[in-house]
Amino acid sequence: MYQHHVDLNPIEVAIDEMSKKVLEIRQLCSSSDVDMIQLQLKLQGSISVQ
Repeated sequence: MYQHHVDLNPIEVAIDEMSKKVLEIRQLCSSSDVDMIQLQLKLQGSISVQ
């Protein structure tokens, strides 16, 4: 078994997390029947202060 370890600085971690959120939001928006409740929850979770 091969493992690859990469050390990320805080900015890189934040960029990675935001990229994941953007992908999730794009997937929600691109469906033919947009679930507005799911979209609202995802958006609120993305912009709330943590």
